[in-house]
Amino acid sequence: MKKKILSLLILLSACGALMVGQTVKSGRQYYLTAVHNGNRVMTIFGNYGVIGQPSTSSVRGSWKYPTNGYIGDVSLFAGAEIQMPGNITFHSVVSCPVQRPTKNTDTDPSGNDYWTFMPQDGYASSSRINGQKNQSIAMNIDPESWPKAWPDKLTDANDPGWPGKWNGYFGKRSSADQESYFVMDDNNDFRYNFAANNSINSTGVSFKPDTNDLTRNGLGLVVRVRGLQWAQTLAQDNIFWLYEIENTGTTTYNRAIFGMLVGTYVGVSGPGSDRYAEYDDDWSFYDANQNITYTGDYPRDNSRNPFWVGPVGMVGYAILESPGNPFDGIDNDNDVNSSSTLPKFLSTDFDSATVKVNDKLVSIKDDFSRVVVTVPATPFKMKTRGRDSVLIIPGTTKLCEGNVIKVSGKDVISPSAYDGVDNDFDGLIDENYYLHYKQYKVDNSTTPPRELINILRPVHYFDYKTRTYDPYSMIDERRDDGIDNDKDWSLLFDDTGKDGIFDPLNPDQGERDGVPTEGERNFDSRDVDESDQIGLTSFYYFTNSAEPIDLRDDEDIWKRMQPGTFSVPTSIVDNKPVAGEDGDFVYGSGFFPLLPKK
Repeated sequence: MKKKILSLLILLSACGALMVGQTVKSGRQYYLTAVHNGNRVMTIFGNYGVIGQPSTSSVRGSWKYPTNGYIGDVSLFAGAEIQMPGNITFHSVVSCPVQRPTKNTDTDPSGNDYWTFMPQDGYASSSRINGQKNQSIAMNIDPESWPKAWPDKLTDANDPGWPGKWNGYFGKRSSADQESYFVMDDNNDFRYNFAANNSINSTGVSFKPDTNDLTRNGLGLVVRVRGLQWAQTLAQDNIFWLYEIENTGTTTYNRAIFGMLVGTYVGVSGPGSDRYAEYDDDWSFYDANQNITYTGDYPRDNSRNPFWVGPVGMVGYAILESPGNPFDGIDNDNDVNSSSTLPKFLSTDFDSATVKVNDKLVSIKDDFSRVVVTVPATPFKMKTRGRDSVLIIPGTTKLCEGNVIKVSGKDVISPSAYDGVDNDFDGLIDENYYLHYKQYKVDNSTTPPRELINILRPVHYFDYKTRTYDPYSMIDERRDDGIDNDKDWSLLFDDTGKDGIFDPLNPDQGERDGVPTEGERNFDSRDVDESDQIGLTSFYYFTNSAEPIDLRDDEDIWKRMQPGTFSVPTSIVDNKPVAGEDGDFVYGSGFFPLLPKK
């Protein structure tokens, strides 16, 4: 990647945030747009979760020059597996109201209502809504775009609503040269909340994500979105997008996934100049080790577009912070303390093993706490979270998880690595030979399968059979546990209180109290390192002519995003582009548990 790259960097935080006890409205009537142009990256974006649209804008992921556009659309996916009585299991994937070339936005059968994320009211100046002049998403550089009070700050004891102050990721004063902020929810996604809207189990299901509020629809998700730009040299070619996704309902989702839909368009200029746009000669690929996907032009020539200026670069989508899994007992992001004596995976850890008398097995409770059980001499039943009781017969029962198996003559990972259950009773959830011991990816579309990645990279795990859990081990670190897991919080520089600024004349909660407080830098939600990130786990490339994505088909989107799905475009040979075409892609990060209020 030793080239100039325009990077639309995708950053997601798994932290929680307080929801105010009031009715929150969301819908198309609150649509707003704005332009980020705080450095050499310029793009239109909407508070409904789509970057690069509306297409009438002159800047669509532009780099250096407004006419040099690199993206058609980039939008969010958030999905979860739903388990209901009667052995009913299905998947709901919430999308954004993005306009696609074919099979457009997820709508009701009439095509009138969007079953997608929608912007919430209250996060921009009321004078900017309903088609008023100078309408805009709230931006730190434009105080007139701010609301009179921020809905998510109304419970601040010292300064309710933060009136007249910026609601920034780093507090009342943004350290970014340009920062935007808006909030979406999925309350308008009715697909599985009313039996008449779906055909699950032939008769349809009525799923309600919040037993305390039966009017709540979708999955009960609220998404807080920020765009951040810095003009200094190291960041001048980047825009950072931060998505904080919270499960505000009462339903526990054992398997959730986060992803993005990317419409490639290297060569677009607007508005009204799509006839000059070059979209039929792009190529896309990924790097699982660097957690990045990227798109270029082949053969790096946009001369067909008379508005294009200079050479053609590339656009990358890097996951700087993926969702974290703080419950599986595995060091997913390989950042365990350098002095750690915790074990690393061996190849033999994935072999089938017979349970013997006096062996230690681990049961996981519903709250993810672990209980160690010593195997008796007689058969007994073993229970763990997410699984029915299993009869264990010492000397006979064999246990295994995440091993390599043969399917149609090809090596694949056992489904036990993706079910969210500790199948071998070692206290670890979904260990995976091709993920936690060896980074291995193949292209199974060729005969023989073409090897893409083969790197020995065993990660650490926590041995629950012999140790008591240590939150400072940097295995299963969390951003909501009230602990400075990596011990980098500074008494001198970070003890600012929850508003993120030092103000001795009007100190807020936690300021200069000598201990870390939520909202302060280098602690919990404001410390990227306090998340056991799982990284890029899927890349699905497709062409709109051969297999267009249908945003109304949640099961199909789930399959495209599920972990281990890595497709290789025909335009890529030996990891290099040899041709270009009109192709788009979906990338994902999962699975991870998404608990209520998390």
